[in-house]
Amino acid sequence: MEIALKLPWPPTANSYWRHNRGRTHISKAGQAFRDNVLAVVWADLGKIEPMTGLLAVSVRLSPPDERKRDIDNLQKPLLDAMEYAGVYRNDNQVSELHTYRDDPERLGGVSVEVWQLVPPPGEEGGENKHPLAELVEFTRTLVAADQTLGGRAHAQHMRTASQSIRSLLPRIRHSADRIEADIISGRYNPLADP
Repeated sequence: MEIALKLPWPPTANSYWRHNRGRTHISKAGQAFRDNVLAVVWADLGKIEPMTGLLAVSVRLSPPDERKRDIDNLQKPLLDAMEYAGVYRNDNQVSELHTYRDDPERLGGVSVEVWQLVPPPGEEGGENKHPLAELVEFTRTLVAADQTLGGRAHAQHMRTASQSIRSLLPRIRHSADRIEADIISGRYNPLADP
């Protein structure tokens, strides 16, 4: 699943949140931005089911003027507002974030693309097989095929293999993080299947 949106210019992280008496809350400007994002999502996509699994987000910022801005100061309010609008369940699903600054445009705007890197196990397109086992299986297939190929076929095969391995990396990182958390918590069982 992939989603593409044209959103209004976001407030900076400094103006999105306010601190009052030891509590942090979303400012009026932040709430207005969240409501605008919700309106755009519902107008463009209708009421959607939030995306699941690990996600990648590409953000193209077109500022409203020539002032200097830190682009990282706009990322969190944007991700937070898209979560509020139901694009995904939680912005912690975002494993890749690419942000680009484009030329200024009148009123400013943000073009956003969100796509699923890896569906969760059990969902359509998601594997129940452990990603490390998948990588081992893929490597065996690659070595066997590599022995029979030559010349251009070999180069094309290596490009395809490289793309396949890249698609497995987020799942491997996710599994490694899970294993590390299990080791730290004492739940790790080295005799269990991977």
